[in-house]
Amino acid sequence: MTWTVVFHPKVLEKDLPRIPRAEQEKIVRAIERRLGLAPESYGKPLRPPLSAFRRLRVGDYRVIYRVERSRVIVQVLCVGIRRDAEVYAEAARRLGTP
Repeated sequence: MTWTVVFHPKVLEKDLPRIPRAEQEKIVRAIERRLGLAPESYGKPLRPPLSAFRRLRVGDYRVIYRVERSRVIVQVLCVGIRRDAEVYAEAARRLGTP
């Protein structure tokens, strides 16, 4: 089954443009190949307040996403460097969660 991947507007406006072009291509390719085909087979579940989301590691970056089985959709909420918790804090901000 093929899943539809939907990006949060800030992923396209803010997250990806900050990443070097070669890394952007790896991330987009991983999203298409992994999350577009079997999103629950890849990544790991997150803890509250992001417990409805999963994370996918792509090199030094994290992709934060949610799987909506009923609609066959993968929502990519945030993409960021994995060296610290900033990507998780940004994902929580986008949800309006403290």
